[in-house]
Amino acid sequence: MFNSDTNPASENSIRPIQGVHLVFDNLFLPGNNAILVPKTADSRELFLVPWHNRVVVGTTDTLFDSYSLEPKLLENEIDFVLETANRYLNK
Repeated sequence: MFNSDTNPASENSIRPIQGVHLVFDNLFLPGNNAILVPKTADSRELFLVPWHNRVVVGTTDTLFDSYSLEPKLLENEIDFVLETANRYLNK
């Protein structure tokens, strides 16, 4: 059985993260092609994926020190997604 006392470096090897995904009308990204922005201003990834006549835009890389069973949408995450996606969307 693994014990963090035998390997102190493992204590922070697994941390919770949160993803933020916003859904837009497909007028913002017409067609069937997705976009991956591999490195944003803060070194995260952003994806824009066509989905059922909509576009899912988001990221999954916000680290947390604790977790909750209920997701909490953070205003700064919404701002990040909107500001970054605005550079790549048509409308």
